[in-house]
Amino acid sequence: MKRAKVIAISLSILMILSMFAACKSTSEKEPEPTADKTKETVKTEPVTIEVLFWDPENMESSTKVMNEFRAKYPDIKLDFQYMTGGGINQNIQPRVTANNLPDMFSFSAGAYANELADTGWLADVSDTTAWANQVDSLKEAFTSPKGVKYGASNGLGIITMYYNQDILDKANVSVPKNWDELMDASKKINDAGYAPIAMAAAHTSSIAHALSAPMFAFNILRNTPEAKKSTRSLEYDYSSPEVIEALSKIKALADNKCFQEGFMGTDYNGAVNMFLDGKAAMLINGTWLAAQCLAADFNVGMALVPFTKANEPQGTVTIPETGQVLSAKSSPEKNAAAKKLLEFFYGEGFKYFQNPRGNIPPMSEDKYPCEMVLHETLKGFVSLNNSVDAYSHTSQYLSAGVTAEVPKQIQELLSGGATVEQVAKALNDTQASEK
Repeated sequence: MKRAKVIAISLSILMILSMFAACKSTSEKEPEPTADKTKETVKTEPVTIEVLFWDPENMESSTKVMNEFRAKYPDIKLDFQYMTGGGINQNIQPRVTANNLPDMFSFSAGAYANELADTGWLADVSDTTAWANQVDSLKEAFTSPKGVKYGASNGLGIITMYYNQDILDKANVSVPKNWDELMDASKKINDAGYAPIAMAAAHTSSIAHALSAPMFAFNILRNTPEAKKSTRSLEYDYSSPEVIEALSKIKALADNKCFQEGFMGTDYNGAVNMFLDGKAAMLINGTWLAAQCLAADFNVGMALVPFTKANEPQGTVTIPETGQVLSAKSSPEKNAAAKKLLEFFYGEGFKYFQNPRGNIPPMSEDKYPCEMVLHETLKGFVSLNNSVDAYSHTSQYLSAGVTAEVPKQIQELLSGGATVEQVAKALNDTQASEK
């Protein structure tokens, strides 16, 4: 991929970061809210809206946003609940089947969201400032093929390898930058008595972020960039050499003991806690986890995922973070109330959500409040990220069915229940069923 193809993404990130030079000096402690804003109340017609939220790492902060909204809009009652289980789609699909979508809910941009938007399930939110303030790359991601502008993102995500420098020092290894170095480092880390990579193989979204997204990017998109078109048109051959190589390397991670013992039964929180407890040297996740990882009581660094070949330049994978969308099936009164919540969440209430997470915010430079903060290590990682080619996450170019099937098939592959060739055939079969 030529550098010109990634300029738009890099500029979006640079726009977001450049404002820090103009902002007044801030500490990394969350600022106290301005009294006149938090005390202000707005009278509206009484209405109750259902809100279903995905926030496994940050529940206290998102609850804070909702409580501040209740204080400002006492006549809008919130039936606020958190999603549970293995992922967002697993929570939303049954609600679609039952024709019972929440008025506002967390959702990720991608094939399934595009499908729901284009079939009348998701409301257009282009008349909100929450939509307008996003950087262009996020607007593009949350626009369906038919032009429905259906959501606002929580931030711009980058797939990241967090590492425990103390463990690497004990194992006498440097931060791995490519596949060969990762294999060598994993052996030495195991010999030192630690798990190389904390892996949540029981959680399909973690498999997508940590394994399929970077592996497919560096093996498929880098070598055959035209694959994006054929995957979207349901014409891609998942038995291609690029896919076989990507799947084989994923299997090699397990065969070479790059993951902890019992990784197939480890869920999202289990893998994160294993890294934070100092039991694993590395964790592949997203920048949305930066604040939690960087607050660990050991020396934490952030690096690009080392799945590239030794003779190839490093790359990176970007993804719109999970955002918030509105149901197109809600009554006009509920829709209006849900829009107020959407505006509040990405407006004056966003600092309560953003600062504890420390992610890369979704707003453009002129809309980014100076009262928000970003960790210096994350800023340094973003600069590193901007120096290499950027690739899309699998959720942005695979079809809806294949997007859902890939992590399930990787689970089969890692557990020994399927071969590489069988997984490739299953993906082709899934694609064929979507035609």
